[in-house]
Amino acid sequence: RAVCAGFINQPDACKGLAEPHPVLQKINQASGGVSFTSFISTLLIIVVVAMGALFLYKRSLTSHIHSALREEVMLEVQAQMDSYKKMAG
Repeated sequence: RAVCAGFINQPDACKGLAEPHPVLQKINQASGGVSFTSFISTLLIIVVVAMGALFLYKRSLTSHIHSALREEVMLEVQAQMDSYKKMAG
């Protein structure tokens, strides 16, 4: 193709080489991009998965905070009970 590009008047042998190969034409025609509906549906699926992950994270965090608060209250109660026993004893 490079040799044929140098001719002003191309010979018959070069005319077939200047056109792209049929396989490349099919690839170019097939790559039209993503349709609008598949883009929106994929975006919607991503949003739903992200919202589910955030919900599970919130639930886990709430559970962790409740258990930490419960443990802190129990430690405070035990400390107050120990100081009361020292006063009584």
